[in-house]
Amino acid sequence: MYRLLVLATCLAYVLSSPLEKKDSVKLTVFYESYCPYSIDFIDKQLYGAWNYFKKHLQVDLVPFGNAEQSYDKGHFVFTCQHGPKECVGNILHSCAIYEACGKKGTLHCPVPKLKKALNYIDCVIDQEDQQKASDKCATKAGLEPKVINKCAKGKLGEWLESGYGNQTKAFDNPPVTYVPFIVVNGKHTDKIQDEAQTDLKALICTYIPDQCKK
Repeated sequence: MYRLLVLATCLAYVLSSPLEKKDSVKLTVFYESYCPYSIDFIDKQLYGAWNYFKKHLQVDLVPFGNAEQSYDKGHFVFTCQHGPKECVGNILHSCAIYEACGKKGTLHCPVPKLKKALNYIDCVIDQEDQQKASDKCATKAGLEPKVINKCAKGKLGEWLESGYGNQTKAFDNPPVTYVPFIVVNGKHTDKIQDEAQTDLKALICTYIPDQCKK
């Protein structure tokens, strides 16, 4: 009898409680630093959408894409779709994210810190030589160029990029086969991909309409 009373009380509480409103969206972007389509998406869709939604858009940036990695003589070795310069670019992005947001990456990164990471990436990704432009873009974004360079040239950069590689290979809903590969709340479909690349802001508004201005 007591158990039934407890169950009834709990059920009554649940039924009387207001439904929890979702006020944020998780957006995962698997990308490459020199892929033209990745660059176009970050420039024309991601940067503007995040600046509109800010804390309501939890961005998880994963700079690896179609690269491959191996481990040889104490070092991670990467082979990238657009050549060695892209491997360097991916690692620079990884290190800038680490400098801005810490080892957990951009997901759940506080807005002021994530803004620095995004400002750096949006700046450097437009440059023909991202390594050469890195210091200027880091300074402009409020990051420390020396810290990023030290990371990119050392084992920390290798370790960070390897982690993004593992995250990329581990995703299987469905597997990452091209970039940018866009995932919303853990799900990827052709429809999500097409809408994100066409109008990311409008897509996010379908998930959290209360956060969109009328």
